[in-house]
Amino acid sequence: MGSSLSKVQVQEYIEQSGGLFTGDEIRYMHKMFHKAAPGGKMGHAEFKRYIDGLGIFPKVEAVEEFRHLFRGYDHNGDEDISFIEFLQYHATVMFDTDKEMAFDIIFQMYNKQTTEKTRLGQDFITKEDIVEVITDSTRWMGKYDVALRQVQEMIEGEATKLMASCDLRKTGRITKEDLHTACNADPDIFQKLKAYA
Repeated sequence: MGSSLSKVQVQEYIEQSGGLFTGDEIRYMHKMFHKAAPGGKMGHAEFKRYIDGLGIFPKVEAVEEFRHLFRGYDHNGDEDISFIEFLQYHATVMFDTDKEMAFDIIFQMYNKQTTEKTRLGQDFITKEDIVEVITDSTRWMGKYDVALRQVQEMIEGEATKLMASCDLRKTGRITKEDLHTACNADPDIFQKLKAYA
């Protein structure tokens, strides 16, 4: 698919997004997507180009790869983000209408090495995964210096609390089912995970 959309394509994307976006918004997102990924698929390099181009993170290192954000967009885990996945992510995050999709996105963001864990039949989140996501997000926002011991202790403490709330079987691993149960019992957990991601 090229970088311009026909009226029919725009209408199809409006329908696929559940009518959450207007034709002009679809065209704009499509333009942004293709600016970073002219070939129509967004791999890691193209995703980095897209995020860097947004300029939303004040403290990003040149080598930053935004891996946990990439996992959130890459819904099917094939290491490429399609325009449909791009739309689904934005519709879910912006409008918060599909709770299951939002849950899946958040789980994927924290589930480091999704492809490898899935290949091994092990889809779970560890405390290290949580620490990494919170550390990256904190660094990107630039408000706190993640190299400071006090900030690291704060991140570690928050990750410990989240593990205690979600690791229902006390195995050091949070499965999707564990997370779902914990979030249903306490919706604040989901909101915290979403905010940190």
